[in-house]
Amino acid sequence: MRAQFVAYELPADFVASLRADRTAIADANKLNQSEVQDGVGNTKLIDELLGEINDVIGGLDAIIFNKCTRQPEKLRAWQSASHVERAPQRNKKPTPTPTPPA
Repeated sequence: MRAQFVAYELPADFVASLRADRTAIADANKLNQSEVQDGVGNTKLIDELLGEINDVIGGLDAIIFNKCTRQPEKLRAWQSASHVERAPQRNKKPTPTPTPPA
């Protein structure tokens, strides 16, 4: 088959180059898949850490509230500093019901 490629004016190392390209693509796909898995793991870790932070802040809220009840400016500063904003989440679109044929 290599002779047929050469007969159509392709370089003599065409098959070797094609195999090298195929291997490079397969390697790139493996790398991309592992990076996606790492990203999923990191996202899960971030959620877990935010959950732990919320638990700690909940305990600190009670302490600061008791300590700063008579100091409203400090209490407001704590409430502002301890609030963790999250990115807005999109609502899922309802799946449309298929219309029956006429």
